[in-house]
Amino acid sequence: MNPSTLRSVRHLLNLAIVLHAVGLTIIFFRSQHTNFGNYMFMVMEIAHAKAYTIERICVLVFLLLTFVNFFLPRAVFLIPIFLYVLFEAWAGYFQGGYHFSELTLGAQALRYTTPLAVLMLLAWPFRRVSDAIRAQVCS
Repeated sequence: MNPSTLRSVRHLLNLAIVLHAVGLTIIFFRSQHTNFGNYMFMVMEIAHAKAYTIERICVLVFLLLTFVNFFLPRAVFLIPIFLYVLFEAWAGYFQGGYHFSELTLGAQALRYTTPLAVLMLLAWPFRRVSDAIRAQVCS
């Protein structure tokens, strides 16, 4: 696989990450909560107003990081994006309360592994790994 194809795949995966962030932001501002907010309120017992404020900041930072990563992909952006999406999936699994919530972690695997695939497609830190191997790992 040539380098331009890897860049195209990386760009497409970054677009998927941005679309996920936009969707999560819309869900948050329309329904006023996500799994992360539910976890803070129900498990950590943080006051609702404070949990909402923390959640709003985190969702907006997540959205900002995904947009910055879209134009300037770096590991420093991809790792927090991965961790936030993984925690969001885990919080849904942990909290439960809806049908098939025990499958949430596996069902959202594509969401939290996409930043890891983009990280693998970056030239750094995998400079010594051939393009063919990096493409194979991401497919």
